[in-house]
Amino acid sequence: MKIKIRLVFVVLCSNLVFSQKANQDSLFHLAEKQLQEVIIKGKKPVFETKSDRFVFNVEGSSLVEGTNMLNVLQQTPLINIDENQGLNILGVNSMAVVYINNRKSILTGTDLMNYLKTMPADNIVKIEIITSPSAKYDASDAGVINLILKRLENEGWKGNFSMNNEQKRKNSQNSNAYLNYHKGKFTQSTTFHIGENRMLTYNNINNLIYSTGTTQRIDATILNKDFHIGGTHSMDYELNENNLIGAVVELHTNLPKIEQSNSNFTLSNTGVVTNPYFSNSQSDGQAKMVAGNLFYKYNNNKTNRSFETNFDWVYHNMYNNTQFSTYQSNPNIWDYANSIGTDESKRNYALRLDYAQPLGSYNLEIGAKSNYLNLDSPYNFSLWNGTNFINDTNKTNAFKYEEFINAGYLNLSKTFFKKLNVKSGLRVENTDIKTLQEVNSVKSNQNYTNWLPYLNLNYKFNDNHNLTLSYKKSIWRPFANELNPFVFFTNLENVSTGNPRLLPRTKEKYQVSYTIYKSFTIFSYYQNMKNLINSSAVKENEILIRKPQNLNGNIDEYYLGLSVNKSIFKNKININSTAGLIYFNTNQVNTIDNLNLKSDYVGRVNFNITYNNILNTGINLGLYNSFVTASNYINYSINKPSLRTTFEFSKEFKNGFEVEFGGWDPFSIYQWESTFYAPEASFTTNINRDLRGIYFSVIKKFGNTKSKSSKKTESYKGRIWSGNSSE
Repeated sequence: MKIKIRLVFVVLCSNLVFSQKANQDSLFHLAEKQLQEVIIKGKKPVFETKSDRFVFNVEGSSLVEGTNMLNVLQQTPLINIDENQGLNILGVNSMAVVYINNRKSILTGTDLMNYLKTMPADNIVKIEIITSPSAKYDASDAGVINLILKRLENEGWKGNFSMNNEQKRKNSQNSNAYLNYHKGKFTQSTTFHIGENRMLTYNNINNLIYSTGTTQRIDATILNKDFHIGGTHSMDYELNENNLIGAVVELHTNLPKIEQSNSNFTLSNTGVVTNPYFSNSQSDGQAKMVAGNLFYKYNNNKTNRSFETNFDWVYHNMYNNTQFSTYQSNPNIWDYANSIGTDESKRNYALRLDYAQPLGSYNLEIGAKSNYLNLDSPYNFSLWNGTNFINDTNKTNAFKYEEFINAGYLNLSKTFFKKLNVKSGLRVENTDIKTLQEVNSVKSNQNYTNWLPYLNLNYKFNDNHNLTLSYKKSIWRPFANELNPFVFFTNLENVSTGNPRLLPRTKEKYQVSYTIYKSFTIFSYYQNMKNLINSSAVKENEILIRKPQNLNGNIDEYYLGLSVNKSIFKNKININSTAGLIYFNTNQVNTIDNLNLKSDYVGRVNFNITYNNILNTGINLGLYNSFVTASNYINYSINKPSLRTTFEFSKEFKNGFEVEFGGWDPFSIYQWESTFYAPEASFTTNINRDLRGIYFSVIKKFGNTKSKSSKKTESYKGRIWSGNSSE
């Protein structure tokens, strides 16, 4: 009943506003006109509020001179960066998705960060920040960062090569290259990366068992090594003024290796130590990814009609062998040992069609997408018999996963009185999921259809005041590996597994933002979540089994935040600061799931400042700080506040060379202490991460640098994620 009421509300609001006087200027023409005015007026980076997104115009500004794309994003309003996880938008409580010229990037986490470091910033025209994506975007795209790039104007080559060395507890080295070539109607870009990252982390884990009052203690030392090599190659060809074809190929491989040593014991409620032992875990793997995109786009600027078709495919294979053993004093004399081998293969294919045209005084967008994901994950479990590893047929199995998603969308927009823009849309998705455990033929099927409405109202009072209201319903499907029921060991008393019975999470979000003088943005939202997927644990035969599950009940989330973006002293100093407060009302979940964790606030503050060309020396300085308060989040608590600091110096020389020096957390070692609560136990982890350190980079730029912005490459090359096909 609630869904019907909300759908009627969206339709009524749309019809009410659409009945007003027509505005003949399309949103496309307005955006292009305003962008051209910005470029003509000067070199100051300008932050604008459009009808459904924020736009940071940086072309020709000092912000992009002599740096890379990641550094510019660090100085972009509303954007926070975590180099290990990815990009986050202020007020969007999940990682943002990155699009490049409207093409969804397949890379995430550190792979995405390394890719952005290779891209020279002087290639960028503007950064679009979409906090509430329309029905055109994937259902899982909670926030979108779209980078609009230029094309070379002069024929020839342009590129850069960089070498980076990081010293933390361990040393890491990485090299990256970027190459762009343009001739006539043909353009191509190539990136390449190679390197090895090493990280040494210390963990202290305390698992409290409620029924007995005992605590399982694990003191772990974890060494991660990851050699990686890969690259991307994209090309496009202008058939004529209105038609463009192109392709993208991505190749990546890495060799992850994890060595973990644990000291384990049990502490009774009276403080008596029992069952002490040591354990080792060694994991060696190889990951390979091959991905591609073929696209065709028709775009007629005279009639404002466009059509685009995209075919995407991804193949990802991850082979891994993990050997776990326990011992008393001699690590070569095992009390218990097992060996787990996995060889997971994912194949993802997607076909997408998008069409747009004026419809009288309205702008119409319609499209469809069909997505197929196939996962095959054999699981071989072997036990040590004192001499050899012998396959355990009771635990060896294979997990197969198939996912078909067919989606269609419609967006309709119109501008009234030259001030009010209204955009409404509807996305419909049908999902069909089949899973199979080959041993005993255990099957599971899910089939469901979701109706996902969208509404965005933007009112421009004048050049200095802008108000936006939006509503969006979305879903988040569990990852395929979250459904995989196979077991992996932390120690003898703690294992982890997936949950084939997981349901998709649904979310309804109401959002408001107000921008003043293009420098200050007040941002607020309320969202309601159902079937939230979170970690839980059950106890079976004195073993704690951790697995994801859907929490029962609704979760209400409230957010209020402020973003400040200022340039002073002739744009030499740029200040970007964001502060936000989130309140989670988890009373219903805590009561139903018996978590006994109170609702709470989470505070986040980011303050970034850059000083370009200090005292005309050509030296640039950047300082970035982030702070998170202690808080409770549903069944998870952050026990201590955390502060992170990053600094960097850079200097560009006339011969095309640039050097960078910087570091992380010079004043303290970053530690993260958190507790996860389940009905039968709580898990407290103190992670002493390997984040404090320094780095040094050398960059060499070459080739011609004259370029122009291109409308033809601003095409929506819809991209799928490896491991999560959300539509």
